[in-house]
Amino acid sequence: MNLFQVQYPSYGFLLVIPLIAAFLAYLNYTNSQRGLLRLTGPSESLQRRYFYRYLFREGTFVLSLLCIVLSTIGITWGTVTLEEERKGLDLMFILDISRSMLARDVSPNRLEYAKMIALSLVATVPEARFGLVLVKGTAIRAIPMTEDRQVLENFLRNVNPSFLQSKGTNLTAGLQEAVRGFPLKSPRHGVVILFSDGESQEPIPSSLLGIYKKEGIPLFTVGIGTLEGTVIPDPTPIRGKDGKVVVSKLHRTLLQKLAAETGGVYLEGGDVPVNRELWERIRQFHTERERVKIRIVPAERHELFLLLSLVFLFLHLGMRILPWRYEKD
Repeated sequence: MNLFQVQYPSYGFLLVIPLIAAFLAYLNYTNSQRGLLRLTGPSESLQRRYFYRYLFREGTFVLSLLCIVLSTIGITWGTVTLEEERKGLDLMFILDISRSMLARDVSPNRLEYAKMIALSLVATVPEARFGLVLVKGTAIRAIPMTEDRQVLENFLRNVNPSFLQSKGTNLTAGLQEAVRGFPLKSPRHGVVILFSDGESQEPIPSSLLGIYKKEGIPLFTVGIGTLEGTVIPDPTPIRGKDGKVVVSKLHRTLLQKLAAETGGVYLEGGDVPVNRELWERIRQFHTERERVKIRIVPAERHELFLLLSLVFLFLHLGMRILPWRYEKD
């Protein structure tokens, strides 16, 4: 594990706030100094003292803002151990139902193949609870975490791309909805299983994967399709804006990355069912978590940065409140 990490780099744009504050303080310095000298007259020592006072006063304010931003983006170093008292298993399926999942490079098509694997897991994992997220251009939690397998099985058998009207594929929305689907402070171990060909409109933010790591929820990805790809019948082959027939391919690299960065496993579907191997991996994960009650996670330092922010803010306010006494040369 790296010595220094940023948990939520997507919030890095907030660093512009202390930069703007520092720039405005710099612009204001000349005007405020000129106004002071109009009242006191020219004085080299006075200008020097005013400069240091102004630098300390505005500098502590900028540092206070900077510490708040550093707290927000999740600066971590070192590790801490968390004791876990979890028992049981919650499995959240993410099922990609975009039109590319109608491609027939696996039999009978990608979507039906994914549904077959999911239904097999529901039947062979008796101690687990299940939930289901559907993802297309948007994502919905179609089945909240439940022990009612019959409801889930009936829904899975009938699901198709028309269940969502949005276009494209937004895997980020699906991953966000899935992690929100686990009950807060649940005493059970959570696993997310993504069935997809890996096509996504936008890159997956690392901050989202950081949430999975922090919560100890591995992402098992099942790649559906082939690297060579095939056309998408709907019912005739779909064509792009240029009029050419669209060929949909398996995006293996993305799915492998999602699994690797969250402590999960990537498996690839095809003509040979992968449900048994997937179940073995999930059972292995569950057994290890039940046996090992301690989990090592990155040590977040947001409390330290918030404390420093308060210290700098009090120094700033103190400098503004305390009167400044000076003597002319």
